[in-house]
Amino acid sequence: MTSPGATPSARRVELLEAAYRYALGRGIADLSLRPLAAAGSMALTLYSAHLVVLATGLLDKRPGLLFLLLAVGALWFATLWRARVGQGPLERIVGRAAGAARRAVSGSARSGSAGA
Repeated sequence: MTSPGATPSARRVELLEAAYRYALGRGIADLSLRPLAAAGSMALTLYSAHLVVLATGLLDKRPGLLFLLLAVGALWFATLWRARVGQGPLERIVGRAAGAARRAVSGSARSGSAGA
């Protein structure tokens, strides 16, 4: 952090200007809600990942740091995954299984009613 009398670095000024241009161009709501929307769209994946991390005992002695890493890590992962791939990995697996079950049931219902 810079002291009140010090001038900010050129990189800091550049980053602040880029953030300002982004917020003006796309709106602040888009900037702030995108990670939450991404995390909400893959709750099963993130919940499962949290359970795996908690089961390792990683940072058991530092629960505040563990919470921060889990929360920031989940938002970061979800935002990147959704931007590059789309649906969460576990959500995709469950969706495919449900689709296959739906097709199997609807196919057997059609063939069963045709013989009656």
